[in-house]
Amino acid sequence: MKKTLLLFFHILLCISISAQQLWTPKDVNQDDKLIHHAAFYSLNAMQADACATLLKKRIQEQQLPFSVFDSVGQYPDVLFILDDYEKGYHLAKERFILPVFIGNHTPIMDGAKNLKANGSTEIVDQALSALNKLYSEGMRPQYSTIFTCGEEGYVSYRIPTVATLPTGRILAFCESRTRFDSDCAENDIIMKYSDDQGKTWSKLIVAATADQASLNNPTVVYVEENNEVIVLFQLYPPKMNEGIRKTGAEGDDVTRILLIRSKDNGLTWSKMEDITKQVKLPDVASQASGPGLAIRVQTGKHKGRILVPFNAVAGSGGWFNYLAYSDDSGKTWGIIEGHSQYGTNESQLVELGNDEFMINARCHRFPGDEDKAPQGWNPWNFEKVTRGRGVIRVDIDGNKGDWEDTEVRLDMPDPLCQGAIYRYSGLKGNEKSILLFVNPASNLTDSKTKRTYATTPPIRINGSMGISYDEGETWDIRKRIYGNRFTEYQYSVPTRLPGNKIGVIFEANENIKL
Repeated sequence: MKKTLLLFFHILLCISISAQQLWTPKDVNQDDKLIHHAAFYSLNAMQADACATLLKKRIQEQQLPFSVFDSVGQYPDVLFILDDYEKGYHLAKERFILPVFIGNHTPIMDGAKNLKANGSTEIVDQALSALNKLYSEGMRPQYSTIFTCGEEGYVSYRIPTVATLPTGRILAFCESRTRFDSDCAENDIIMKYSDDQGKTWSKLIVAATADQASLNNPTVVYVEENNEVIVLFQLYPPKMNEGIRKTGAEGDDVTRILLIRSKDNGLTWSKMEDITKQVKLPDVASQASGPGLAIRVQTGKHKGRILVPFNAVAGSGGWFNYLAYSDDSGKTWGIIEGHSQYGTNESQLVELGNDEFMINARCHRFPGDEDKAPQGWNPWNFEKVTRGRGVIRVDIDGNKGDWEDTEVRLDMPDPLCQGAIYRYSGLKGNEKSILLFVNPASNLTDSKTKRTYATTPPIRINGSMGISYDEGETWDIRKRIYGNRFTEYQYSVPTRLPGNKIGVIFEANENIKL
C-alpha cells in the first residue's frame, strides 16, 4: 500500500511539474524594450551616489537606452568600479555582472587599494562612453512576433526552434497547444517561414498532428546535399505525458520518436516516420530530443553525420543525456554508446573538432555529489539543485562515446530552463572560433513574493547571449537581447542569418518572437 501511494504521488508530481513547464511567476516584468542597467561601486558612498545622479541626468537628456541602479545588489548589467578594484571585482563576478574599471587601470593582481579616479564629470563621461560601446553602438536588435497566443484557435505556443536555409529563408517551429497550456495538451508541430530575414512571416502551416496524442520537443536539422529539412519530435499517447512509466518501443502506451521531412523549403511535409526502435534505449521510459537543433558534423572521419541530443529517464537513476546519429543523411539511425551521469535534461551540442563534442544541458544536479545521484535526489529540490549549466564533453569513435562527467558551470547562470549553445564559426580554415549561448541568464528567485530559496524555482528572466572565443572555456561576454533585467524570457534557439547576422527565436511572455 505504501509503495502504491508513493508511486501515485510520483506520477502526480510528473504531471504537475514537468521538465518543460516550470513555474514562472505572473508578476515578472513584461516590458520588451531593451534597456541595460549600470551602477557604481566605491568605498566612498557619496562619490558613487554623485556619479549615479549625474549619469541618470545625462541618460535622460540624451534619451539613451540605459538605466542606473543605486547598488550592485539590484543586479545591474555593468558595475563601474572606482576604487578597491579587488573587492569591487569580486562583488561583480559573484553576481554575474560585468565589471568595468574607471580611472587608474592598475591590474587587480597588484593588490592596489583605494585607487582614485578624477572628478564625477570625467567618471561619468567614461561610463557613458563605455555603455555606448558595450550596448548601443552598431545595430540594435530588431524584433518580430511569429506566433501570437490564441492565434488559429490554439491556446498557447511553446518550445520554439529555428533553421536558416541556404536561400536565406528562415523556418520557425514550435508546439501549438490545443486544449490547455500544458506540456501535453494534444500538441501539433507547426511552423511559419520568412523570406525577408524575419520582418514578415507566412501563414501558419501544420507540419505534424496526431489527433489526441501530443507532439513535443521539435528538433531540426538541414541536410544540404538533399535540400531536406528534418524535424524530430516525440509522441506522447492520449492522456499521457512525460511521467510515462513504460519502457521500450512496443505498444500504444510508450513514448515514441518520430520525424518528418520537407524537400520544398518547408512548404509541405512528409508523413510521420516512427524511428523509436532505432533511437530509444531499451530501459528508457520517457525521453526528449533537444529541443532545438541537431547538428551536422563538419570535420573528421564522421563528417556529414547527423547528431541528435536526447535526454531520458531510466529507473531511479534520474535524467541523463545521450546521442543518436545517422550516417546516411537521415535515412537510418543508431545510438552512440554511453551516456552522461545523472541530473542533466534538455540539451544542445557543438562540435569541437577531432571527433570531440560538447553538450550543454539544463542541469538539476546537486553540486558536491558528482559521482552519482545521491540517495533521495529530487530534481525539483530547489534548495540543492545547481543554478548553473551542465557541460559534458564526449569523444566519439564510430558509434562509441567516451563521456566525461558533467561539469557544473556556475559562470553560466540558469534558472532550470532550456538553453542553446551554437557554433557560429571556427571549424573552417582560419575562421575565428565563436560559440554562442542563449538562455534566461538568471539565478534569482521571486523576491516580490518573498518565497524561500528552498521552495521556489528561480525565475526565467534576463534573456541573454553569451559569447566564447576559446571553445567554451570562458563566457565572460554576455549581453541581454530582450527587455530589461527582469523581463520574462524562456526557451530560445539561435541561428546564423545572411550578412553575418544572428537571429534568436525565443519565448516572450505568451508569444514567440525572433
